[in-house]
Amino acid sequence: MRTKPFALLRTKLHQPRLSPDLVPRPHLIEYLNHNPHRPLTLIVAPAGFGKTTLAVEWLQSRTQPVAWLSLDQGDDELRHFLRYVLAALQTIFPDSMSDSLSLLQGLELPPVDYLRTIFINELAAAAQNFTLVLDDLYLVQTPSIYQFLEKVIDYLPEQAHLVLISRLDPPLPLARLRARGQMTDVRTGDLRFRPTEIAAFLEQTVGRERLPAEGIAAVVEQTEGWAAGVRLASLSLRRPSPPTGTMRADQYAMSYLLDEVLLQQPAPIRAFLLQTAILDRFCKSLCEVILHRNAAEQGSGDPHTPTSSQAIIAYLDQANLFVVPLDDEQQWYRYHHLFQESLSHRLQAEYSATDIAALHRRASHWLAEQGYIEEAIDHALAAGETEQAARLVEQHRHTLLNYEEMATLSRWLAKLPEALLEQRPALLLARIWVTKLRYGAPAIIDLIAPVEALLQAQPQTVEHEPLWGELYTLQSELSYFQSDGQQTIRLGRQALELLPPHQAFIRGTAMMFWAGGHRLVGQGDVAEQLLTELLQQDHQQQPPVYTLRLYVALNTFYLIKADFHRMIRTATHQVKLAEKAKLVTQVSWANHYCGHAHYELNKLTAAAHYYSILIQHPYGVLHSDFNVPSYALALTYQAQGYLDRANEILDHLADTPSPQPFSLLAERLQVRLALLRGDAAAARQIALPLTFDPEREKLTNSIDSPGRILAKLWLAQRTEASLRKAAHLLEQLLELAEAQYNIWRKIEIMAMQALVCDAQGERGKALETLTEAVTLARPGGLIRTLVDLGPHLVPLLVALAERDVAPNYIKQLVAAFETVPVGVAPPLPHRGNGVKVSPPGPPQGGEKLEFPPSRGQGEPSQALPPSGGLGGQAAQEPLIEPLTERELEVLELLQKRLSNKEIAQALVISTRTVKKHTINIYQKLGVHKRREAVAKATEIGLLMQDTPRR
Repeated sequence: MRTKPFALLRTKLHQPRLSPDLVPRPHLIEYLNHNPHRPLTLIVAPAGFGKTTLAVEWLQSRTQPVAWLSLDQGDDELRHFLRYVLAALQTIFPDSMSDSLSLLQGLELPPVDYLRTIFINELAAAAQNFTLVLDDLYLVQTPSIYQFLEKVIDYLPEQAHLVLISRLDPPLPLARLRARGQMTDVRTGDLRFRPTEIAAFLEQTVGRERLPAEGIAAVVEQTEGWAAGVRLASLSLRRPSPPTGTMRADQYAMSYLLDEVLLQQPAPIRAFLLQTAILDRFCKSLCEVILHRNAAEQGSGDPHTPTSSQAIIAYLDQANLFVVPLDDEQQWYRYHHLFQESLSHRLQAEYSATDIAALHRRASHWLAEQGYIEEAIDHALAAGETEQAARLVEQHRHTLLNYEEMATLSRWLAKLPEALLEQRPALLLARIWVTKLRYGAPAIIDLIAPVEALLQAQPQTVEHEPLWGELYTLQSELSYFQSDGQQTIRLGRQALELLPPHQAFIRGTAMMFWAGGHRLVGQGDVAEQLLTELLQQDHQQQPPVYTLRLYVALNTFYLIKADFHRMIRTATHQVKLAEKAKLVTQVSWANHYCGHAHYELNKLTAAAHYYSILIQHPYGVLHSDFNVPSYALALTYQAQGYLDRANEILDHLADTPSPQPFSLLAERLQVRLALLRGDAAAARQIALPLTFDPEREKLTNSIDSPGRILAKLWLAQRTEASLRKAAHLLEQLLELAEAQYNIWRKIEIMAMQALVCDAQGERGKALETLTEAVTLARPGGLIRTLVDLGPHLVPLLVALAERDVAPNYIKQLVAAFETVPVGVAPPLPHRGNGVKVSPPGPPQGGEKLEFPPSRGQGEPSQALPPSGGLGGQAAQEPLIEPLTERELEVLELLQKRLSNKEIAQALVISTRTVKKHTINIYQKLGVHKRREAVAKATEIGLLMQDTPRR
């Protein structure tokens, strides 16, 4: 299982325990149970009215599981809020909410509607009734959080119940919810203690013998049923002197808390309370650091007064002095919020700013040592130590990069003053990585120079070498996209010499572009061999992102070389590694490559499966990359004959503006689809720029670049003038493809040149050109690129076969030209039992890694997959619905002939769940038995050909 670099605070997910002196409130429990089918319970009252206590008492009387989240001010941001909500749900359903979690990894959050849809569908999959509690909701105020909650309440599945606890009415349509009978609410008047309840509590805590009737009457009158006031009164009544002042739940509550509780405590306890008021949660060790003392140094004139942190915490807990346990082991606590507010005000009044800063400073150092980095940053900033906060970000930014926690890195950087960032090259580099991953490489061009100037102005020490390595990596990437191979190699080599092993993400990136530079200068075989050797090494000590970046580089080589037989094997293995590592961006890259490989090998059902994964989970990919699988999936549906589905994708792309370099994307797809349907007249009506700009030609993805789509358009017109234009443009494109050693696109361009020559009456030249294209295409199994050029290519291919040029391969190509029946694709798959997921548009505005055993333990280390045979030709009917990740895992174990029990043990699930997955697999594949499922999955490319047992 992948370990998160910085864990969430599990103490926030702990349901508070009930106090031993609890006064039962059966009338309120009965009221809450009166309408059990209402989806929402709202408990609203000022501080100290026992809101949380009532919720805990009520929920403990029920049998269904409870997911609890205690919110704080740090959760006032939608992504952070959702991380904790999902973590709370996973305390009762450990294997749930994976799709929702994946949406939070990207730099840009999906729209609230999309988040809600995925969230609701995953809730609907719960096998039993449950309750989700959000306590202290008033501490979050971000509008998008309440937009999300409103939509969740509207569509909450039947088995789910939501409880909101707040001091203030949340900005939700409460009147509508109440009118529709969707909400049960408890208010201040409901929570006020009755005189009989106050008497029972005081008798229990103070004792009947010390409690005259007039004393009870006074407490009832002064507190007006305020729970906190009643507890304060009990504390006061235990003292020899009678209580004074008011205990009402109003503006005097804070001063009363201080006067009646804080000022009456012994000096060690009073100091402890004030100094630890800066902490949102505390434990013994943290408090000892805050107080800057240890048990051996502590002493007191009063032997009965606790002085050590552990003893004071125990005393506060036993005295019910407004402390809340946060875990079952009673290691972590927090103060009641009202009490902490009172303490904080008194701390500001009694301590100097310097002393308070020292408290924050000590807290920051302890939290950093324990791995609570974000809390440590916040305390460092509260102490005025911006340099320390900056160092914390610098020290831990590579861990975030290695685990693709870009959103967290972006949030940390946003906490720091802008002037500080501009002075520190490490922080500027961190921001460049975030910017690049959000907007692409062109967005960072102007950000490089300030970093280089800062580094040149500093002493050239060993400590600065990794920073230069980062800079060289970014410059190498920019050189690659400028097609400067020699510069790309030089900068990449310098980077790799300076980058330490633990900077896995950056080292992997440097290796990617170093290898790409070798391809640009015609030395791709050298880099490919090194990548293969590196992937065969044991990388168990490296973060998985390094291995996966190497796979990106290797599969890019296979794509450019048109070696789709090898690409399909490595890409399939890359998908498994990325999914087990739970690195969303790497999963998207792997699915891209699997989709490309299956498409080119004419395994259209499998290609649609992998592209559909990206379309249904668009927020795991970068903004620009979302367009690639959309475009490719439309072509796949077109090749399968599902024209309605291809048009549906076209409509979505047309409705969403595309960023550079994907401008006019919908127009290009519209031209391409028209040409594939043989409708050149319709294609001519679509406005496209009629100029060729080599700088805009990207030859490494499935989207038709401007020059290539223009060449296809002119070729389809088949007039003398258009053919001349096509011939001239194709010469330019061929020069570009050869300069980049791009065999994949060279094959396509030469095949188009053959079609131009044949249309101009030069059959001999056409066959000569096509012979070279076919010779390049045959080893890697390329099919679709040639088939998609249209039926005019068939006579030329037949003529080549008659000349004994690759006859078996050409037979396979000609067979793929057979007309696919036109139909309507099956409906989009549903997620769960509730809300249908429409094909989403691109983002707006933006597991365990399966390593081989160590050497000397079992099989030799081998990161690359075995070079076994490929599956057969894909059937052309699409799956009713793509298989889920879990279903694919079950399918692989079915192929290994494991029983349901063995599969359950391997996946740590129940046999009943295995049976459910198996039934789903049968339905999606349209089969009835295990062997049929394995055979069908192998046929369509979802499984590799099984190696017979020896």
